[in-house]
Amino acid sequence: TSNIMISSEIHTVDLSMLASRETAAQIRSGELTSYTAVFEHNINNYKIVSNLGARLYFVVGTQEELVESVLSGKAQAMVCDENCVAAILKARDQEDAFETIRSNITTVGYAIAVRKGADTLLRSINDGIIKIRMSGQYEIILRRWNKQTIDVDNLIKNTIVVASVVSVIAIA
Repeated sequence: TSNIMISSEIHTVDLSMLASRETAAQIRSGELTSYTAVFEHNINNYKIVSNLGARLYFVVGTQEELVESVLSGKAQAMVCDENCVAAILKARDQEDAFETIRSNITTVGYAIAVRKGADTLLRSINDGIIKIRMSGQYEIILRRWNKQTIDVDNLIKNTIVVASVVSVIAIA
């Protein structure tokens, strides 16, 4: 039994598989048929991931660890939120060294976790998510975020903005 309860989904992202340009070309041409792929622990459909053609998969905890695994040579490809990884690669001046091998592999949802038994808090958070979506504010925040140059600072700042707005609405 879990000690947490999960809110309604706040956001979803489609996962993609990225690799270095050289590795991507080798995979596409069929020259590289046996490779290692890494993915983040929050992927909820391991069957889809297992059908991507890699001979070995391993799991890490964060998008930063995905990038590090590929840059260090522990893996040749990564299954990830392409926008998030693009921000990390840009911060490391590596954004032009990688390309997408496959898009829209599966969708991962993001939500807020609360301690089991915190029913009032969970209801407040879910009510806040509904209010922010019904008011149109969610789309405004999302559009503003998508227009900005994606970098790690903006990614963190906008995640905090969305969480803060949900929290304020939940408390109101």
